[in-house]
Amino acid sequence: MNYNIDIYLAKDDTFKFMFDDRRWISIDLVNDYPNYNIINSSKEFITIIDKNHNITKIYNDNLKEYKKYSKKLATQTQYDEWCFNKGNKNDNAKLYELLNNLYSRNIMTTIII
Repeated sequence: MNYNIDIYLAKDDTFKFMFDDRRWISIDLVNDYPNYNIINSSKEFITIIDKNHNITKIYNDNLKEYKKYSKKLATQTQYDEWCFNKGNKNDNAKLYELLNNLYSRNIMTTIII
């Protein structure tokens, strides 16, 4: 399972989470998961995952370290899964559990929560 945050759906005030197989679900992050962390790279930092599946945020002044170790950028799914596997009870872990359960059911209908 892999997903990304596709777009904001203004009419529903939700975010569209798109799975690799083109199925998607609309989630109200503001009300249902207010502390959800989106890990987009920015001008200030990038989020990487190493071979041991550790997630690290590297600030731009340390980008030489990123290139030195050839680590890859982490996806939102990898970050959420990492939170879940660490036993965190944060919103990223909770949402990962929900999406993983829905995805494994192989539901073909879009559900709006």
